[in-house]
Amino acid sequence: MIKSVLPTQGISIGIDKPVMLICRQCGLASDEDCFRRRYAGRDLRIRQCRGCHAYAERLRRHGQRSAARRREVTQQLARLKRAKSERQLVAVCEALVRAGGGLDALAAVWHQTMRKDLARGGQAGLRHLEAIIRLIQYCDARRPDPRKMTDAELDRLAQAAEVIHRPARPEYQ
Repeated sequence: MIKSVLPTQGISIGIDKPVMLICRQCGLASDEDCFRRRYAGRDLRIRQCRGCHAYAERLRRHGQRSAARRREVTQQLARLKRAKSERQLVAVCEALVRAGGGLDALAAVWHQTMRKDLARGGQAGLRHLEAIIRLIQYCDARRPDPRKMTDAELDRLAQAAEVIHRPARPEYQ
C-alpha cells in the first residue's frame, strides 16, 4: 500500500491506495494482497498470484516425488544386478516392492521408468534389461526339473499356469 502525500504540505496522511499487480502466469490484474511477499517483512512481491504460485508448487513437488521414486527404483535395480547370493536377491526384491508401494505399483513405476530409459538409450536402459536377466536366472535356477516330478505335481503346476495365464475377460475369447 502506498500512502498519499498532500502536495501543498508534503505531509503523509493515512489514506491507502490499493496497488494492482499483474500476474505473469495468468495475466490477471489483482490487488497486491493476492501476491505473496518475496521476503518476510518487506514489501517486494513475487510476480505470480497466489493461485498460480500454489499450482506451480504442486507441479514442482509432484515432479520431485516422481523423480525420487524413479531414482529409488533405478538404485534398487542396480543392487538387483549386483546381488551375489539368492538371499541378497530376495532382500533387494522385497525392498523394491516396499519402495514401489506394493507389487502392482512397483510394476507400473518400473514399466514407466524402463520405457523412458530405453527411449533415452545408454546405460540406464541396459540396467533394466540386466535386472530382468538376473531375475530370470534366479527363477530358472529354482525351477524344478519336470523330468523328476510326479504326475500329480505336474498336474498342479499345469493348473497353476492356467490360473496365471487365464484372460481377465472371457467375453473377448
